[in-house]
Amino acid sequence: MKIFLICPVRGLTDEERLALEDYVRNLENAGHKVHWPPRDTNQDDPVGLRICSDNRRAIKRADEIHIWYNPDSQGSLFDFGMAFGMRKKII
Repeated sequence: MKIFLICPVRGLTDEERLALEDYVRNLENAGHKVHWPPRDTNQDDPVGLRICSDNRRAIKRADEIHIWYNPDSQGSLFDFGMAFGMRKKII
């Protein structure tokens, strides 16, 4: 299964990053293909439009969307809105 993981990219604590790495590793060890934005979306974009476009393509290709919710992550809210609009299965 192809999974897109909505999660914060900027401002991650070390603890949160380690927990996300474990989560992704567990999914991948179970045979899933995971798009994890801190790793799989080029973050070198001063405006953010390309990041949003790249994530939109990855969300569209995903079978389901997993969310690691952090209320301070603006990008996560944007990605969640796109996934919701595409009627993706959200976990």
